[in-house]
Amino acid sequence: MEAFTVVMPVHNEEKFLPLSLPSIYNLNPSEVILIFDRCTDRSLEVTKECSSRHRFCENTKFVEVTENSDWKFRFSFLRCLGIDMASNDIVLITGADLIMDSRIADQLPRIKQFPFISLSYIDSPVNFTNIIQRLFSHLPLFKRDKLAGIYIVNRKVMYECEDREKLKQLDAAQDTFLHRSIQKRYLTDYVITDSIHLRPKNSAKRHYLQGRLYWKSGHRGLLKTVLGAIVTCRFSLLKGYIHERFRTRNEMDI
Repeated sequence: MEAFTVVMPVHNEEKFLPLSLPSIYNLNPSEVILIFDRCTDRSLEVTKECSSRHRFCENTKFVEVTENSDWKFRFSFLRCLGIDMASNDIVLITGADLIMDSRIADQLPRIKQFPFISLSYIDSPVNFTNIIQRLFSHLPLFKRDKLAGIYIVNRKVMYECEDREKLKQLDAAQDTFLHRSIQKRYLTDYVITDSIHLRPKNSAKRHYLQGRLYWKSGHRGLLKTVLGAIVTCRFSLLKGYIHERFRTRNEMDI
């Protein structure tokens, strides 16, 4: 198996860590970097308790971050911090509220062909929107630019393609930025997995932000966005997309 590092930022996740941590170690990583970002709960203690009960990877780094950052999107800062610390060039980025599908390890050899592989997940509890989104994920029209925030990346390729100074200015969607940067030079892929997201965000506000990011970070097509929003009944997503797209166009005209 390819040697790889798991990077997982943690912010007040004591409730989810007993579920997410074992799933990470079931992948048999060569190294795990856990970044505790200004935690005020028992996240660090819970992690160490879990480690004592399970045969976790011995090469685990517990990194506590307390300082502020001038990066606009905190997660981008934490992600890059972890990747820079990794001992391996193959890195899996995940979250503390995700139970990872053990079959993700089977994707590691494919990183030689696809230096960026986005990995899907299932929201828990499952709802109508989740089901429709998963069905859409199988369609080439939607699969081509589908992202889920969990991914495997070749660090050397990331350094080659990603402009970190631009990344510092983004206020969200760092995975989209990285994907688009790599996609200009290399093949990328999206893989449907049975990972479980324990904290789904299905509010109208969240959908509105996602719609904005569809245009701001991905320049997703109008027809595809309209179709997806209507079928999944996420009309706030379409509203955010239209606001961002035409606001940007008006600014360019000025």
